[in-house]
Amino acid sequence: MGSTPTMVRVQSTRRLFAATTLIGAVLLGATACGGSSTVSAPTAPAISGTEDEAPSSGPSTLPATGPDSSTAPSGFPGASVAPQVSSKDKGFIEQVRKQGVTAPDDVIISTVGYVCDTVKANPKSQNLQTFVTALLSAGGTTDDAQAKAVANKFIATAKTSYCDK
Repeated sequence: MGSTPTMVRVQSTRRLFAATTLIGAVLLGATACGGSSTVSAPTAPAISGTEDEAPSSGPSTLPATGPDSSTAPSGFPGASVAPQVSSKDKGFIEQVRKQGVTAPDDVIISTVGYVCDTVKANPKSQNLQTFVTALLSAGGTTDDAQAKAVANKFIATAKTSYCDK
């Protein structure tokens, strides 16, 4: 079954949105460097205003989901299940893992989509390496040269074995 121009545009838009969201998350994480990274819910209801006001009748517990749950709680906006990874995606993930990429699978797939879309739109993009380095979180290294090398390998592999294949 072939892809229609509308399907390709929707896929490109989704990939660009995912990449943009990841960049924002990376930048937000970089600026929020102090304090605890854990969030805790209050154990007692908040007291507001005066004694005459009734407490809020909102939910008192969080939905039950596990750390590796692939389904969203009921009422959660967006998709209810995680997107399926294709055999093409799995093959690419295996290739870049051998090159030292340690980012989560969904980040790898979003980033390769971003690379393909960027190369297609602007083959001489000067910012591609910078964004890929940030999106992949530099392969867990603080060495700038090593992080750029991982990004360059990722981009080259994407161009030769993923984009338009």
